[in-house]
Amino acid sequence: MLAATPGVSTFFTLGIGAPTQVAGWNDQRRYLLITNNDKNNAVAWANGTNNAATANHHVIPPGSWYVFGPVRPGRALGGDISAIVISGTPTISYVEL
Repeated sequence: MLAATPGVSTFFTLGIGAPTQVAGWNDQRRYLLITNNDKNNAVAWANGTNNAATANHHVIPPGSWYVFGPVRPGRALGGDISAIVISGTPTISYVEL
């Protein structure tokens, strides 16, 4: 499975029915940006769920983004990152540092 590389923007097309693992565990993650590139469909993402994001997690509306950080060392957002479709088959972009 394609997973994000720190410092590199990665694109994912989310499928219906199951979460997509976007990034693995990274206890040094101090910044992340998830962009919902779809103009009509929302997506949701979760942290530290062992690739089990649900539609009830952090929702990103169509054409919007979620930013975490930057934070000081020792305040990292560890854990895996997964995303799931709320409707349609949107494409997201993801970058972390």
